[in-house]
Amino acid sequence: AAAPASVSRALASFEQSDGHDLASLAVRGLNLRRFMTSLLAVLKRRGGGGLCSLDLAGCLAVPTMVVGSRPAPACLFSQHRLVPALLGACPGLRALDLSGLHLPPEALQSLSRAPMSALRLHGCTLERGSVLTLLRPGSALAASLTFLDLGGCSLSASDAEEALELVQLRSLCLSDARLCARAFGRRLARLSRLRELDLSETELLPS
Repeated sequence: AAAPASVSRALASFEQSDGHDLASLAVRGLNLRRFMTSLLAVLKRRGGGGLCSLDLAGCLAVPTMVVGSRPAPACLFSQHRLVPALLGACPGLRALDLSGLHLPPEALQSLSRAPMSALRLHGCTLERGSVLTLLRPGSALAASLTFLDLGGCSLSASDAEEALELVQLRSLCLSDARLCARAFGRRLARLSRLRELDLSETELLPS
């Protein structure tokens, strides 16, 4: 892995360089405790409205860090502000990978307002009932998603079934979830556009 100083210099150099806006950015495994401020600066300058795809899979979570040059209570950057900050820096984002992160309800509420077509949350730590927050009926996200990965999140049957309400889905991963067999079959029949379905290690419960 690159030394922290090397990563900081690389992000700063990239932020200040001339060139076209980014359309896609992957920084898997980045230590967000150290580099969130630098990453946001890059996204605002080189991503803007043109960044469509962002991959932060496996990045270390952000319990608390400081945004700005001076530490102050008003600018503490905490975990629940991660997603709003990303969406604010990249209003044109259409594909986001946050696999492996802990996402509190506040983060999911922010995601629900983003009209993205692809969302990967594989292996994320989600609180019980939080999928309804993420995919609430009538939300921008629920209306626009065609690719959804909630695999490895150990979803309850009720949480997993919320994903099956998105009739426009083309790809769905619910691996390592629990599903009620009868309700699953009934909902699955309505997903007429579905082309990819991953139910690896999924437990089908008797009705």
